Formats: sequence, structure tokens, C-alpha cells
Amino acid sequence: MKQGLILITLSMLLAACFSEDVSQRKVDTSNEISPQTITLEQTETIADSKIIEGNEGFNLINNENKSNVEAQSPLFISSQTNEGKESETPTLVQEPVEPEETVVEDSIMIGDSKYINLMEEEKFQDWINVAEKYGAGLYAIPYSDVFAIVKEGEVLVGMSTGVASAAPNHIDILCDLMADKGEAAEEIIEGIKHVAETGESVQLTGPQEFGDDYTIEKLDEWVVVTW
Repeated sequence: MKQGLILITLSMLLAACFSEDVSQRKVDTSNEISPQTITLEQTETIADSKIIEGNEGFNLINNENKSNVEAQSPLFISSQTNEGKESETPTLVQEPVEPEETVVEDSIMIGDSKYINLMEEEKFQDWINVAEKYGAGLYAIPYSDVFAIVKEGEVLVGMSTGVASAAPNHIDILCDLMADKGEAAEEIIEGIKHVAETGESVQLTGPQEFGDDYTIEKLDEWVVVTW
């Protein structure tokens, strides 16, 4: 009986010890497993007045920077801007084109034909000299061999290949034009005057060096020389 009580007592003590050990272990395990609680300290609340003061300081800095930019020379700023634009997209400057001079053609109408002024053509200088002597001008139908000495719209002398003619009151011009006919020039001039006075035709044999014969006659009151 005593032994049984002793055994029961020991069993109870062992159970108590085991229970205490287990409880302790549970406590220790719970300490290990449970996450640590982090307590955040309460941060200070920024007052609205401080925010306003901070914004005023920021605005002050911006205003100072802006005033510094505005203080720069406008010419300098403009120059930088232009340089930047030029480096990005070069501007093509078109040179002004001078208008072409309009050449006014000096021409006259004789009958149904148009005659242009030849007073600047050097190859006709001998005929030009004669025209200038009488205050007239030398004209010609374009792309032809028809020429005329004209004064104030009136044809004084007409010329073409192998023929020249003049009105009776302008035979002096015709004589001056024939002055370049070499040895035959004097006879041709005398023949022109004779035909103008008498109306009789004249036949002349030209120098062998030219091989030309001359006929001087009056046709419709005009004195005509052919060769």
C-alpha cells in the first residue's frame, strides 16, 4: 500500500515536472516563433505654416534665378538662340535675282514688211556712215538681204543684192553709196546724175577686177542702179 502511494506520488511529481518542462518549452518556442513587434515612433506632423515657409523659400530661389536670366543681355540670348537654330537647320538664303533688261526692238513698218534698226551692226558701218550723214537710219527686213535708209518713216534709198535705188530728190545718198565701187565709182555717179536729169538709161562696163557691168535707169521716178 505504501509502495503504491509512493509510486503514485512519484508519478504525479514526474507528470508535474514534465508538464512544467513542456509549458516552458512552449513559452520559449512561442518567443522564438512570434514576430517581434516593432513600435514606430510617431513622426512629427509638419505644420502648414512650415510648408508655406518652405514654398516661399523655393519661390524666392526661383525668382532669383529668373531675375538672373532676365538680367542677361537680350542680344546675347538672341545670338545663342540663332546659333542653335543654325546648327540644327541651316537656312538657305536665296540671292535676289535681278530682273532681265527688256530689250526694246527698234523697228518700223514699211508697207506690209517689218524693218529692224541696224545702226549698231559694225559689218554695215559704211552704209551706217552714209545714213548718219543725212540724219537717217539703216534698217533691214530680218533674215533677208533687203535694206533701206529711212528718215522719219520715209524710205530715202532701198538696197538689195546687186541693186540700189533712190527717189529723184535723194540721189546724193545713192551717189555716196556707190563711192565704194573702185575705179567705176566716178562713172557710176555721173551716170546717176544724168539719168536723174534726163531720164535716159546708161550702160557702163565695170573694171575687169570686179567683172560687173552697171545699168542705170529711171523706174517710176526712182533712179535704179543694177550690177
